[in-house]
Amino acid sequence: MRVSLSSNEYRTIVFSVDAVNIISATKVLLLNSFLKKDTKQYRSEINKAVKLLEEWRTEYEED
Repeated sequence: MRVSLSSNEYRTIVFSVDAVNIISATKVLLLNSFLKKDTKQYRSEINKAVKLLEEWRTEYEED
């Protein structure tokens, strides 16, 4: 998800818990949000989000 405020660009990485997309989802996880500085930053922010999702799945997801 992208949000522009003034000259700043913010990105939020989301995950749909109970549907194939966030539009039809009733449960959505906001995994990571960051101020866009450059394109090199994306990989580390995505990696953080993946780790958070793995932790969430281990803790809360039903088998």
